Amino acid sequence: MITKKSTQSVVAKPILNRRELASYLGISLTTLDSQIKGGMPHFTIGNGKRGGIKRFCVEDVMIWFQTQKEMRK
Repeated sequence: MITKKSTQSVVAKPILNRRELASYLGISLTTLDSQIKGGMPHFTIGNGKRGGIKRFCVEDVMIWFQTQKEMRK
C-alpha cells in the first residue's frame, strides 16, 4: 500500500504476512489467529484452499490494538 504525502515524496506502509506480524508483535501464530478472529484488520490476497493469503498493514494493526486498549478502560 502506497500513500502519497506530497507531490514529491511517496511513503510505503509496511505490509507483513502472518509469520512476520507474529514475530514483530512477539506473539505466537495461535495468539495472532485469535486476534484475527477478534477483528484485527487484515486483507486477503487470492482465494486459495484455506481462504487466501492474509496480509497486514502494520500501521492499521497498531491503531487497532490502541483502540482495543482504550475500549477496555
